[in-house]
Amino acid sequence: QLATRPLRSKAESYFDPVALKE
Repeated sequence: QLATRPLRSKAESYFDPVALKE
């Protein structure tokens, strides 16, 4: 399941699960 937050960069779309931890 991907995060529903706005991504700061296209690269961050790859690390979406990591973004959930932020």
